[in-house]
Amino acid sequence: RFVVKQQYPQGGFFFKASIYRFTTVKWFLDKSDPVSMLYIDIDHFKAVNDRFGHHAGDLLLKIVCRIIVDNIRDIDLAGRLGGDELALLFPNADEKGAGTVANKLRDILAREMQLRGWPATFSMGAATFQDMKIDIHGMLSKADMLMYMAKKQGRDRIVQQIFSRDGGETVNSVVEIKSTRKEVKHDPFRD
Repeated sequence: RFVVKQQYPQGGFFFKASIYRFTTVKWFLDKSDPVSMLYIDIDHFKAVNDRFGHHAGDLLLKIVCRIIVDNIRDIDLAGRLGGDELALLFPNADEKGAGTVANKLRDILAREMQLRGWPATFSMGAATFQDMKIDIHGMLSKADMLMYMAKKQGRDRIVQQIFSRDGGETVNSVVEIKSTRKEVKHDPFRD
């Protein structure tokens, strides 16, 4: 897998700078096949650090990274952008493929957080690019914008958008996937 070629303490992810410089990313983006970017923000990450200690926050990051690496294809790329934000690049993945992976990851991650009693949830922005040239900075920007839409709409959800060229015009469609997570019966932050 590409994600384990450069080891990172939290699960074998690339550093942010490595994502921008990685030559394979440019090769994927120069092709006409669809490509998708998933931007993930760990909701309430600071609260986990504050309540359970930084060792719990480090463990949370390691678990998240392990789950992601275990559930993506060999050609996919994953990176930690800093703090509680991660990005995944899915070459040759249309909106259906990106949405399927995003939902699967969010469900697995939610179960793991509930098992550990951590209130962390996951806001995700999934951007799919079809028949258009865009660089990695543009992809991250669009996926980041969608992730912030998910946060503004209540967190713990996925907002997905397709960007394509049709006669010189960009055609956008937005799909919001709301949380299906069951409520935790206890609040680990309440005394």
